[in-house]
Amino acid sequence: MNETGKAFTKAIQPNPKLEVLREEGLKDPRNDCDINQLLEKTKRIHAGWLFDGKFLPLLQKLLRLLDGNFDTLLTPGWGTFGHHLGLSSEILRVIECSKLGNEGYTYYVLQHYIQKDDSTIEKVVQALVDMKRKDAIHQTFHLFNSLADDILRDHQGNRQEHTSNNERSDEENRIDSGFSNDEEADEQIFNQREQTVESVIRPNFIPTPPLILQVLKEHVHRASRVSVSPRSPKVEHQCIQNSAPTNMPRNVQVVQINNTERTQQQKKVKPKYDCIVMLTFADDGINHATQIAQSLRAKREDGQIIGVLILNDHENDVSFDPELFISGTFPQVNYVIPIITEGYLKAIVDLRPPLQFESTYIDCKYTRFIYTLMKKYYVNNGCLNKKIRCVIPDDLTHLTKKTLMRDPVFETWVKSSSIGNLADRMLWRCKRKRNNRQQIIES
Repeated sequence: MNETGKAFTKAIQPNPKLEVLREEGLKDPRNDCDINQLLEKTKRIHAGWLFDGKFLPLLQKLLRLLDGNFDTLLTPGWGTFGHHLGLSSEILRVIECSKLGNEGYTYYVLQHYIQKDDSTIEKVVQALVDMKRKDAIHQTFHLFNSLADDILRDHQGNRQEHTSNNERSDEENRIDSGFSNDEEADEQIFNQREQTVESVIRPNFIPTPPLILQVLKEHVHRASRVSVSPRSPKVEHQCIQNSAPTNMPRNVQVVQINNTERTQQQKKVKPKYDCIVMLTFADDGINHATQIAQSLRAKREDGQIIGVLILNDHENDVSFDPELFISGTFPQVNYVIPIITEGYLKAIVDLRPPLQFESTYIDCKYTRFIYTLMKKYYVNNGCLNKKIRCVIPDDLTHLTKKTLMRDPVFETWVKSSSIGNLADRMLWRCKRKRNNRQQIIES
């Protein structure tokens, strides 16, 4: 071999030092043992903890990793992630095609997933493993590990104490009640079936997804009974109680009702409220909201009445499922009135879960959720704003120069001193709609 061939052979020989560096770079940063330990540690932790304010950095990292690329065979993303979590193809199509809000696809995949009692962090990690997203595992491993350590440390002691108390109580009840052997065996079988669900550590608050993604349960019927129904001649009193003075006579009951009598009765019956509005505000707008509500509820010379919905006035009904209640009442009120303050503009961009807010007012906790419904209404209504009317306190008109006030849903606003004129316009529009509807019925 000539000198040229020897030089070429020497040049293509691998450099031992570079080979060592290459092997270290290709080496999986997390071996199977580490991942198995993480899976074992998170198998009892509910995935709803991802939406807890303390662990939002982990949720944000997951959203960026899975929404940061198109869902393909080479780079599996949110769709493949949802498939591994057990979401149906129908739900995945809904998430992709519907305009659910300002968040990405992965956010709503997780919101739908966490509704089940057995939705654990373990399955989320396992989905990333099955997708072979080693980059996602590597970047979130320490966050998942910290989440598991914090939750297990906080709940292990309480759970042991709770379990020991239950064992003593069950033993006493068994002795006092005189269970037979067959009854005791049946009780053990039932406990075994429920053991898996009961052992999952769930957070106190699990966010409710949009209605189209919800797994409906029995409490939906209760929520629908207390919602406002301005389209009906009779408004549900449970939701708008004490929102305006009333001296309306009770409706006369008809024993035998046929189509003609029903039509005549509908013509005679007048709605309890001529217009129904929902106020939405932040902590620094509570006093303004009280004054505006008082002005709107005041008696008028023409006898027309405005019903004002403030969530905190109906705490017993709203607290059962706030987001479901708000989603049900929002499309049924005639107008939504945001009270624009510094706190309100900050609240609509705050990503914290509602229970993380220190305010005692339910309205202040769900300001951003109502804002999301306002945005969705505007888009679905063909970018026509016929529902949202903002009110700005007279001493805060400088807020109109803020960037957020360029949002189309905030374009129509009045000063708080002009609330009377706004009320007159809202009543006039509601009356015109009723007259048009009545003409259609008569025809």
